[in-house]
Amino acid sequence: MTTESPQPKPDWLHTVTVRVGPSNNQREYLIHEEVLSKHSPFFRRKISQREYSEIHLPSIVPETFEQYVHWVYSHRITAIKKDAHNAFYLMICCNILGHYLQDTDFQDATIDALQVYSLLVGSKAVIETKYVYANTPKDAPLRRLVIDMLVYEDYSEWFVQQNGRCYTEEALHDGLAKALKLKAAAARGAREDAPYKQVSCHYHEHEDKPCYRQKTAFKFHSRIQICENGIPGSFLCEDEHEIDFTNFITVHVGGSSSHPETKQSTVHEAPIRKQSPFFEAALSRNWKEAGERVVRLPYQDVKAFQLYVNWIYTHRIVVPELKPNRSTPTFMLIFRAYVLSDMLQDADCKDAILHACVDFSKLTGSVPIACTKFVYENTGRDAPVRRLLVDYFVHGEYETKWLSSSSSLPVEALVDVTTLFRNMCDSNKAKIEGNKPAFLQDMCEYHEHGKDRLCYKTKHTQVLEKKRKAED
Repeated sequence: MTTESPQPKPDWLHTVTVRVGPSNNQREYLIHEEVLSKHSPFFRRKISQREYSEIHLPSIVPETFEQYVHWVYSHRITAIKKDAHNAFYLMICCNILGHYLQDTDFQDATIDALQVYSLLVGSKAVIETKYVYANTPKDAPLRRLVIDMLVYEDYSEWFVQQNGRCYTEEALHDGLAKALKLKAAAARGAREDAPYKQVSCHYHEHEDKPCYRQKTAFKFHSRIQICENGIPGSFLCEDEHEIDFTNFITVHVGGSSSHPETKQSTVHEAPIRKQSPFFEAALSRNWKEAGERVVRLPYQDVKAFQLYVNWIYTHRIVVPELKPNRSTPTFMLIFRAYVLSDMLQDADCKDAILHACVDFSKLTGSVPIACTKFVYENTGRDAPVRRLLVDYFVHGEYETKWLSSSSSLPVEALVDVTTLFRNMCDSNKAKIEGNKPAFLQDMCEYHEHGKDRLCYKTKHTQVLEKKRKAED
């Protein structure tokens, strides 16, 4: 879940073809126009001019551009799949690509990724100094970063061994100037810590504009875990599987008597099949949907599906507004998305939605009483979302909020509430208010992953932890 934004949300319909690389190594990407326009002034101009049906980038390496596609959809840098040398090179290429596309957020994120990865693996990003100086302007933050890594760390012997292969005369001049500056500061007793070892905007391009971390970070702990992948100050992560951004499917949502509103969305096939066993089955078997590349969801809510599309790309639960006086429509959207995720068999999304529900409740001081009937009519008896609602009704300050509405609650809900009260009394728990429910302690109590699968909050940090331990 994220805060409101004045920017329009993607309609997930209109796409543009981007052909990347020279003719002998060219890849084609289908990308949503609004997503590209939002991030890159370069693409914004190209798309608005409508001069071409396709956009060609012959001088860009496809592997580098694929990192950018990951970024515009998920705000993650996934270059660390490579060995240390190739990872540094790829992140440097990404930073240079960000300059070409005029996406300063991407430039800043790749700078942060370089800093974090250097600390993680203890390797030398300065090995690419020559390449950096050949492809960046004089005052580029990337130059300052590699020079600082050279000067603050003792790489003098290593540089002698390289015999001039990895640096230029201009780089040596900048390194010497920085070294003399540090020496003068040390003589005055002013020791300066290496800026690339700190979480800061020291190497960023945004100047007086908000940092990308402010734009995409979140206020609540659960969202920070999703967004930052366990590494403070960086959106660096490692995905275990490549995502193919070249193939789309069309999804028609709504159109039934219960959901008359209709909308057509264009979604990348690979990420939605990866997240949803329903889509995987529909598109892999000898069914009509697989042949047409069209999936119809006539009995699902349009806005709920838009929330789900945001989830498959970003792993965030995004709602249109966070206003206490408008809490019921937001709760209803959240629970409609839960029912949709249940139909699509996406357990991770269901777990994240429950977390978002708790976050929204804390933020607005409201509880989803008005949604109880919908939840009970559209979920199974043992659904975790039912347990969450019952815990809200039984525990603490929320107890009095539902009593006045108890006559409108489903009979099943009243039975569940009464049963929980009785069980707690049978356990000799004299004060119900003193027993903290799971939503105030461990949200995994409501999750479906069990003990044998990773929680959605830790999936994107697990690979990094393994990598760090292996290198230690």
